[in-house]
Amino acid sequence: MTIHVGLIGGGNISGTHARAAHETPGVSIAAVYGTNKEKVAALCAESGAVPYTDFEKLLGHRPMDLVAIGSQGTVIMKANESQVDG
Repeated sequence: MTIHVGLIGGGNISGTHARAAHETPGVSIAAVYGTNKEKVAALCAESGAVPYTDFEKLLGHRPMDLVAIGSQGTVIMKANESQVDG
């Protein structure tokens, strides 16, 4: 069984999350959301993930079992405003 992870943020913290996932058997990075298209694209190229610059579209990505937040409070506020059915 593989656990599919979504990352919020394309910077250093998310890069750390991606490396940890890569080193963990049964875990893969499925999608990455961020506002910096270049950073998101680079992280996706390394991990084989799908890039998103639209937060709502990231939340609709499937398969995705959990989301790791490697970004600042603005994104967390967006997540609180969203309705996610699981």
